[in-house]
Amino acid sequence: MATHTINEGSEASAGGSIVTTTEAYLELGLTAPTPAEVNIVAAAITKAEGAIKRYLRYDPVQRRRTEFYPMGDHGFKRAAGIWEANDTQAYLREAEGAAGGEIILKHLPVRAIVAMVVHVDSDGRSDTTDGAFVEQKDEGSDFWPNYDGFDSGGFKICGDGIIRHVGAWPRTPGSIRVAYTAGYSTGEFRSGDGLVDASPIWDAALDETIRRAKKVFLNMKQTEGWVAGTKKSEKLGDYSYTTGGPMGGSTGDTAFGGSMDMLSESKEKLREFVNWGFELGS
Repeated sequence: MATHTINEGSEASAGGSIVTTTEAYLELGLTAPTPAEVNIVAAAITKAEGAIKRYLRYDPVQRRRTEFYPMGDHGFKRAAGIWEANDTQAYLREAEGAAGGEIILKHLPVRAIVAMVVHVDSDGRSDTTDGAFVEQKDEGSDFWPNYDGFDSGGFKICGDGIIRHVGAWPRTPGSIRVAYTAGYSTGEFRSGDGLVDASPIWDAALDETIRRAKKVFLNMKQTEGWVAGTKKSEKLGDYSYTTGGPMGGSTGDTAFGGSMDMLSESKEKLREFVNWGFELGS
């Protein structure tokens, strides 16, 4: 079997976040952000991307991860099947021809940029015992990710996170250790990759960032003190806006959207990327 060999210690990451501060400044019209604006935008990105990750059930930024499975009943698939989802729910449609035991990894998509490393120990206890996880499995002969495509670099991609095994995987929680690379690159978030398009995630993250930043800017202290009222118009580049009606507000967690759900438009963009298999795959 042909494989791409890359040192396991090499970096395979799009960075720490989905949206950059520069992108947010451009969207907000901030050509020379002040220190306060810099802090506000950075905090808005953190809050927005936290909401994105909670909705997806995983971090979509590409990086190397080491995890232990099964995670209780989570991520363990006992029968072959296909996950189908509509606007309100996801469900498993049973299919014939199980390929042995299957686990579903938490982060998507699983990438072959760096070789997956799998160890099994029925008494591994999530690597809390001495000498655990000595037995390493061989990809292709012992297990195989459910690869369903390639990226523009020619590396395989497993979009559903399913890892199949000859025979059954151990069912004791923490008895499987998997080191793997998953997530999307900077180019894939911005439609720069011809084969993998994760731009809806970037769009949603930027929209949610701008919404949170604007909420704080609306409540910022100006020359006339704290402004109260519902926003009627704005020009964020120089903080020019008008208000009307009582509002009240704060620059704390609530101001950044801590108590706000995501917009329905953002959820719609993200829906196809949710890892329903891991979330419901008991």
